[in-house]
Amino acid sequence: MNTSPALFHSPSDHSRIDRPAQSFVSHSTLSPYSILQHSTPPDFHASRAPLNGAGKADLFRYYVTNIGPAFDAYDPNKYFTERVPSRATLSPPLLELILAVSAWHSNATKGEPQRSAKLDFDIEQLGSAGMDDDSLDVALLLHYFVLNMDDAASDSAVTQFNLSKTETSGLRSRPLGASHDDVLWARLRQEVFLAVLHQIPLTMDVSRPQLEHLTQGRDDRARANQMLVELLATVQYCFGDDKNTATYDRLLESSSTWMTTNPSSFTPVMTRRRQKNDVFPDIWLLNDCVAAGLQYFHLARILLVVHDPRVPRLGRAGQEAARLIDAQTQNDVEIICGIANSISEINPMHITACMAISVVGDRFTNTDQQHALLDMLVKTTNMYGLSTELA
Repeated sequence: MNTSPALFHSPSDHSRIDRPAQSFVSHSTLSPYSILQHSTPPDFHASRAPLNGAGKADLFRYYVTNIGPAFDAYDPNKYFTERVPSRATLSPPLLELILAVSAWHSNATKGEPQRSAKLDFDIEQLGSAGMDDDSLDVALLLHYFVLNMDDAASDSAVTQFNLSKTETSGLRSRPLGASHDDVLWARLRQEVFLAVLHQIPLTMDVSRPQLEHLTQGRDDRARANQMLVELLATVQYCFGDDKNTATYDRLLESSSTWMTTNPSSFTPVMTRRRQKNDVFPDIWLLNDCVAAGLQYFHLARILLVVHDPRVPRLGRAGQEAARLIDAQTQNDVEIICGIANSISEINPMHITACMAISVVGDRFTNTDQQHALLDMLVKTTNMYGLSTELA
């Protein structure tokens, strides 16, 4: 990249090079102590700060570090990590919900004490507490987040969360277009995670026309979301009732078209095949949106390969087909895991890696690979609290 060296000058460099020396003596006629005489000091009265209760600040920070990123994933807007906490400081019901979920999460994943961790919130009543629709959608996502944490279903605290009431909540039937854009995509990412992990059809009414108008942008985020839409359609085909070969062919064609028409930003910066002691390849990409989009493509391809309606299942032809499927899907899993590990030790891309492992992880027979896959499941659950015990 040909970048002018001048771009790397600090502001102080420019002041020395381009400008004559200037006096920093104030030309104001006011006394230098005027600000002390005429300004009002900020009010830091302890009782007015929303996080001064015992342990509240720690739980709030815990949400920002561990829970928000799981919902934001690759989204550069960081809605759940930045905007939601900001709203919560002005909305006591939302703040209490965040603190309770953080306490429950820290206990479930790290064995820490549940500091004020009673999940006694009725989401149906949050609307009457002054929450707007976007905050209610956030509350619903947090609810299902708790539902699917490790051991959540067997713990009595879940019953305090009024799950039975939420199952019939009107929030669940809210049209996709009614949600804030960032909340919508987080909702879809959660939906595809649960569907793949449990190998069930989507529980939401997701049709392509509803979403395509939201992916018309030309940036990398829009491109990744386009592939997420393709993945949703693929999941619905693989785990739903429609086994029409024409539908399969359309899915195969559309995902292939997505891959072959990607912009140059989706080209890896560096790739390195597995070395002697490595389990996964190194795949360096420009940003998280690119990483997520490519992971979604390979996950969709795994599902389409496994659920190919034309693959022979019996006899010698079936054995040969099974061998080819194992080789192809293992390669795709290695790519997905390599993308995640190349970003950092643990990050939201590992959530997608866990989805891939849940589908075909049992096809790996190498001991080192099996240990690496298990380690990825464990560390992802410990970090983000998304239950991967079915994988």
